[in-house]
Amino acid sequence: MKKFGLPIGLVAIVAVLVGLFIAGNNSKPAVKDKNKTLLGTVHANQGQTHIQPGTPHETYNSNPPSSGSHYPQPATWGIKDSALPDEQLVHNLEHGGINIFYKPNLPKDQIEKLKSIYGKLPSSEQFNEVKAILAPRAANEHPIELVAWTYTYSLTTPDEAKILQFYNDHLDKGPELVP
Repeated sequence: MKKFGLPIGLVAIVAVLVGLFIAGNNSKPAVKDKNKTLLGTVHANQGQTHIQPGTPHETYNSNPPSSGSHYPQPATWGIKDSALPDEQLVHNLEHGGINIFYKPNLPKDQIEKLKSIYGKLPSSEQFNEVKAILAPRAANEHPIELVAWTYTYSLTTPDEAKILQFYNDHLDKGPELVP
């Protein structure tokens, strides 16, 4: 009996470990409804190639751009008083952030409303920070443009409910899950 004690003990330990592994993998994390339609227009993914500033690249397939070649350094999250290069801001989308752009000639009270809405955006559960940029952008086709990785949504005036919905729908859904 002694010569079988060690092998039986090892088999028992392995069985317990396998059982714990299976039990741990069967507990499903909270998953958002995969059948839910996300707010916005979907655009084909143009990839995520890093390029150096000034390097020519393919024309973006959306305005504002929602994927494609971009600079290696993202912008810091927050409210910006001046425009930043599209190529830099696409990198923020790659990290699962949201860009909120407004035409520079938007009435001041609407810009203030956008800043107020920005202040209500929840932090990413994963990274404990608001992953959004609010900035002016002269090339907008519409007064306000919301952008996430491969998604855009246009507004004529600040709509808190739609901005919050777009942000919540797309937060942390870029191809790189980093801050």
